[in-house]
Amino acid sequence: MAYLPAPVEAIAGVWKFSRPPHFKAVAHSLPGHLLHWVAKGSYTLKTNGREYRVKTGDLIYYHESEEVVWTGDASRVVFYSVGFLAPRYQPLPIAQRVIRADAAMKASFLRLYKIWDGGSNRNQFEIHALMNTMLNALERIARNQPSHHLATADSPWWRAEAGIRERRLFRPSLSDLARLAGVGRGVLIRSCKKATSMPPIQRIRDIRMEEARGLIAFAHMNFSQIADYLDYTRVHEFSREFAAFHHKSPSEFRQSLRLHTVCRPSLGRRTGQSPSLQGASLSLKPA
Repeated sequence: MAYLPAPVEAIAGVWKFSRPPHFKAVAHSLPGHLLHWVAKGSYTLKTNGREYRVKTGDLIYYHESEEVVWTGDASRVVFYSVGFLAPRYQPLPIAQRVIRADAAMKASFLRLYKIWDGGSNRNQFEIHALMNTMLNALERIARNQPSHHLATADSPWWRAEAGIRERRLFRPSLSDLARLAGVGRGVLIRSCKKATSMPPIQRIRDIRMEEARGLIAFAHMNFSQIADYLDYTRVHEFSREFAAFHHKSPSEFRQSLRLHTVCRPSLGRRTGQSPSLQGASLSLKPA
C-alpha cells in the first residue's frame, strides 16, 4: 500500500507583529518556510537580489534563512506570520516571493492566528487543515499573477544561492555552485562579490550560521542532528564555527534564548508573543 505523506510536518508558530514608521532592519527568515500577510502599512523590502514595494494585502514568502532588508516609510506596518516545516513543499520561484493575497487567504490567516492564540484549547486538526488550504491557495495565486518587484539584480550568484537553499547545500564546493549557476568559477566569484560584497566562502558560511541559529531556536533537534543537517562531519567542528561567528557556543546561545523568554519552542507548539522579530519569525538587527 502506498501512503500519501502530509506536506506540512510541523508548524513553528503563528504571530502578529507591528512595526513603527521608518523602521529599518536587517534580518533572516526562519529555517523551513515562512509566510507573511501584510494587514496594514507599506515598506521597501530587499531580498534575493530583488527590491519590492510591499503594501497592505501583500503576501511575502521566504525559504530557509533568507536575508531580508526592511526599510520603512511613514506608515505603521501590521503583519501576520506563520513558520512551518514542509520538506516536500516546492519553494516558490525567486521571482514570485511577493504577491497579492485574495479574500480567502486573508480570512485563512486571521482564522489561523485566532485559533493558534487560543493556547491549549486550540484545534490542531483545524490548524493543519487551514495551513494546507493556505498552501494550496498560495500556489494558485502565484501561478495566476506576476510578482511586483521594483528592481532585479539577477546574477549568477543569486541563482547559485537559490540552489543552496532549495537543495540544502550548506557546505558546497565552488565547482558545485558554478554548476548550479551555469557559469565558471571565476565568473561566480566576481558575481558573489558584486552581489553581496563578500567572497563565496564567507557568504556560504553566513548562510550556514544563520540556518544554525534558526534551528537551535526553533527546531526539535540536538546539536549533533543540526551539525549533520548542515553537513559537518563532526559536531565539535560545528560548535567551533558557531561560537566564532555568534560569539556564543550553541549551548550558551540556546540558554540565552530561554533566559530571555524567547525560548526554543517545540514545533507545533505556541511560542508566546514576542515583542519584536528578534528570535521569532525573523532574527532581527537594526540597520
